[in-house]
Amino acid sequence: MAFVKFTLITGAAAVQLFPQTFLLQQYRKIRARYDFENNELPIRKDIERRLKEILDDVNLLYRPMIPEERIKFFNVHDIEMFHAGSTYTKYGGLVGIPVNFEYNDISHINNGNISIQSASLQWDAEATEEFHKSLVLSENAQKFAVAQQILKVATFDPIIKSVNACADALIGVGMYEFLCLKLKVTKQQWGKNALCMSIAAIGTFTFTLLTHNGLDYYRETEVNEIISKFGDKYIQGGVEYYEKLSQRNRALRVLLGSKGRYMFTPVGNQTTWFTKKRIPISEQIDYFKQKMQNIQSQLV
Repeated sequence: MAFVKFTLITGAAAVQLFPQTFLLQQYRKIRARYDFENNELPIRKDIERRLKEILDDVNLLYRPMIPEERIKFFNVHDIEMFHAGSTYTKYGGLVGIPVNFEYNDISHINNGNISIQSASLQWDAEATEEFHKSLVLSENAQKFAVAQQILKVATFDPIIKSVNACADALIGVGMYEFLCLKLKVTKQQWGKNALCMSIAAIGTFTFTLLTHNGLDYYRETEVNEIISKFGDKYIQGGVEYYEKLSQRNRALRVLLGSKGRYMFTPVGNQTTWFTKKRIPISEQIDYFKQKMQNIQSQLV
């Protein structure tokens, strides 16, 4: 029994930690974008130069400095920014660049390259136009989005989440033993054992969800505060980036049909039912607009 408990606790930690460390490169292979010959597509040269500028900006304005070799950029196969790993481990961090960073205007958009949670889209004409417009980001918006991911990678979050998962699993085991003791459950009482295990599993899952989402929400708030000190170009980029996300989500609410109405609110926020993992997009827009207004008022 002790071995089973140990396995459960270490397994919970490993599930969180391994994809962010030992299996980071395998994780990358799953998320990367490939050509028809199954070769990973390199980042376009002009985007590569922009990424170098962003990392230089972050290192100029943020401490501690992030060595360039600690972060690897690569193309991801969808339209979402991606990050994994941590610059505080020997495996470093990854930042995934979505396909729409290659679009300078809507004429460059290839719907065949767009992946949205493996869902088929209902190509409503007006919503499609809004969706395409939302994919084209200015240089400032792209710089903001990448800087945000760099700052998230430059944290201990994967390690914190792993330790947290281990602690939650330990609490779950303790909860199971407490219930068995209170209900006087024997090994032969499979029904009661299953009930106690189910309650403990649900409790463990809830604890982990709350703490991990709480950490993500806190980190996003902290990153906002850091980026708002990078100057007006990054703040303008933040306003545009979240306005485009809102525009995209409103379009997807139509294009994805009933699934879209389930996933997104009419104002473009992601629907949350239990706990917030991210700051709502509408609040992000208000936050960076307020920062922009503060800068403009200081110039008057």
